[in-house]
Amino acid sequence: MKKNQIFLLISLGSALAIALIGGGGYLFLKLTNSQISITGDNGTVNQTDESQSTTLGTLSESTESIDNGAVATGENNTSVNGENTSTDGERNTTINAGGNVNISYQGRDYGSNEELPGYKPSEGFEAIPSDLSKYRKANLLIEDMVISGERYIDYTRGEILIKSQLYEPIFKLKGSTNEQRVGFKLDSLQKAVLLQFGLQDLESGDTNFTYLVRISSDGKLLWAGECQYGPSRQIVSVPLSVSGARNLVIEYRVTEEGEIPNYQYLPLFFTKAEVLYE
Repeated sequence: MKKNQIFLLISLGSALAIALIGGGGYLFLKLTNSQISITGDNGTVNQTDESQSTTLGTLSESTESIDNGAVATGENNTSVNGENTSTDGERNTTINAGGNVNISYQGRDYGSNEELPGYKPSEGFEAIPSDLSKYRKANLLIEDMVISGERYIDYTRGEILIKSQLYEPIFKLKGSTNEQRVGFKLDSLQKAVLLQFGLQDLESGDTNFTYLVRISSDGKLLWAGECQYGPSRQIVSVPLSVSGARNLVIEYRVTEEGEIPNYQYLPLFFTKAEVLYE
């Protein structure tokens, strides 16, 4: 009798242990295969362990997806597809495979020409200045567009002061009393260009250091004038119509050294160098 009771207890214990193990495994599988939802202030995150994927949805400002690159939609966006980066938005940054930076603007309001520092429509223009208020998109004159005079141009980053105002130049041109030329290739789809250039504030002292600058497109002179250190022409803004043009050429030379030795010539900083589209 006792042997039967002992056998029965052992059988019941084994059955209970098997049931516990089986139930625990089922519960584990159920939990790992289930979908977890976390809701926060900025949106909902849904995570599925089987696919090891995370989906972001209902974000307040932008939505991102990844498919051999990244695409973002919002006010200030960058999209990547393969090697190159293209952009859409208020202000966007394009970085091409060569490392050059191109900033494009869409939906930008340029305002009136008169808002530009150093804009003097009665001086230097060989053609009627372009009306900036017509344009809604712009690309920079990037390094890949330079087709001549590469040794004279230096694409730079940083900040400078011109007439005590802060600027971020796109590139600078190295000075010389010899006439030098830098040429850019255009895509012929543009309507205008906006160039703004100036001389950086000196750390001390004063000078009448002066550049003579000539700007032409497809062999036609569009603007010629001076950029001189001092109160009146230290920065110059030049909006030009170049609809359908294939190239843009900047010619320049130092005409007044202002007691500055040639190895310390002030570079000509271009604080705007934009190709404009409607």
